Amino acid sequence: MPEITKGYSLSHAFKFYKKKHYKRGDKYEINKDLYRKICCDFNKEIVQLSLKGKLVALPHSIGRLWCKKFKINWNNPPVDLNASKKAGKTVFHLNDHSDNWCVRWAWTKRNNLIANLIFYSFKPTRTNSRELAKIMKVEGGYKRFFS
Repeated sequence: MPEITKGYSLSHAFKFYKKKHYKRGDKYEINKDLYRKICCDFNKEIVQLSLKGKLVALPHSIGRLWCKKFKINWNNPPVDLNASKKAGKTVFHLNDHSDNWCVRWAWTKRNNLIANLIFYSFKPTRTNSRELAKIMKVEGGYKRFFS
């Protein structure tokens, strides 16, 4: 099965919105800049709620987004590549600052109403992943998330 490597952008979404919902002389006429600002603010709010440890139900039954914590699997622990290179031997991440808990972004697609949703994936931005790591390094930061 071929994989689509290039996704759709806000420009594509605005073109679709304009084609489907735009009417000349509409009282609430939205230009491209305002559309982009609304979408960015919406996405930031979803990320902030998830980082506070809440389960966010996405609109139109697309699924739910949250930050999920889990214990380290000691049969296959994560390797610290930078420290291993410096030490000349394998060094593992122990996550002592978070009592051996790790956190990752999770998206569940159960009970959705959209066809072919299995072909979609969620990949957080680098900024969002770094923000999650920053929260985990604060004492007791891992306690706000659920498994």
